[in-house]
Amino acid sequence: MSDDVSLKLKSLLNQAYEQRVKIQGHLETLNKFISEMEAAAKTLAELDEGVPILTVDKFESKAASKNAKHARMVGKNPDKRDVAAQVAAMLFETDKPMSRREIYNKLKEQGIDIQGKDPEMVLSTMLWRAGEEFSIENKKGIGYILKGKDYHTLG
Repeated sequence: MSDDVSLKLKSLLNQAYEQRVKIQGHLETLNKFISEMEAAAKTLAELDEGVPILTVDKFESKAASKNAKHARMVGKNPDKRDVAAQVAAMLFETDKPMSRREIYNKLKEQGIDIQGKDPEMVLSTMLWRAGEEFSIENKKGIGYILKGKDYHTLG
């Protein structure tokens, strides 16, 4: 009976992680929309005041040359929050800390491809940036753990 409850709890937790990722995606879309509307309102206010504004063509060519390197990188890797949610689910299901390489290989098995000059370091950076939100911690010399989870092997 305890195993059934444990399985149901894990399933519910995974569903909660998935819902959080979906909601965060919706929130990002909403934030982008708000940002665009604020920019439009600012432009209208500048037009009303007779302040010259940068045309879209000039802005795009300026931004394209300035951010050409960054633009090539955008879209290559999955969102760090999606990766962190998957890693949090992995850490919840295991009874020991996981190394960066173990996590990377398991993500790859699940079809999550992280690219870059050093993909494992990219993963590490993703977890460092989004990990706190998902209670992921990298314990030096031990590996990645889920904060608050009891790992009997930690001593």
